[in-house]
Amino acid sequence: MTSHHAWFITYKPLDLRDIIYFGDNYSHYQIHGKGKVAICLTTNDVKIIQEVYHVLALFYNVLFIRQIVVVGYMVTSSKQLVILESVEDGCSYSKR
Repeated sequence: MTSHHAWFITYKPLDLRDIIYFGDNYSHYQIHGKGKVAICLTTNDVKIIQEVYHVLALFYNVLFIRQIVVVGYMVTSSKQLVILESVEDGCSYSKR
């Protein structure tokens, strides 16, 4: 999910009644559209993330693990570290 409309390479507006609810059972936001977003990795590879929601009210981006796995990455995490590793070439990215 992102609030950045310019990031979309394809875009389909959605019915303004579409809402996303967060796990706290309180936070909810309107979904204005959905589409594909291209991300450029530190290896200069470009991956296309599908089914990205356009949510204007977000102050941050949300990327679901499933979306990363679908484009060919394996995700490993612990309390202090997240590692994304390419299934194709073994390149990895980690963030503490």
